[in-house]
Amino acid sequence: ISGVLYRHDGIAQFGRPASPASGTVDTVSSSDAATPAREAAWVLTLLKREGAALAELRGEFALAIWDGARRRLLLARDALGQRNLFVRSDDDFHFFSSELTPLLDDREFSCELDFESAFHYLACGLPPPGHTMARNVRRLPAGHLMWWEPGQPLLTQRYWTPLNDEPHKE
Repeated sequence: ISGVLYRHDGIAQFGRPASPASGTVDTVSSSDAATPAREAAWVLTLLKREGAALAELRGEFALAIWDGARRRLLLARDALGQRNLFVRSDDDFHFFSSELTPLLDDREFSCELDFESAFHYLACGLPPPGHTMARNVRRLPAGHLMWWEPGQPLLTQRYWTPLNDEPHKE
């Protein structure tokens, strides 16, 4: 997880594993210190118990979770897009990073200008949502997740919208 999760007491209501071996769930008090490892454990528990309940997370984050049992990768970006998550597709390979530079600095990658994005940048001051100025490099839109399974195309899905019918649970 790259970023910061807010309101850990709100996340804690979903519980966390008491121990990796037991698989049982304990509640976490708001006095527990938040660490990157603890935040990751909370997110994993939330996703296991609530399905793809990313909309419950508050904060700025970009995350990648490999599900070894299902052999699939989940990428997600926070609801407001405060943290970036870029995906580069080369033939049958996909690379991701929270920063654009490592994806462009790869010597094996032929970086070409995306003319549609350049047009939008000149006309509007920024590329279209989800695009970058580099061809084959996309930015995962805010409030979206992306699934990848070997041999399958990337699937992108919105998980959050400000027009949600249900009020946020406090």
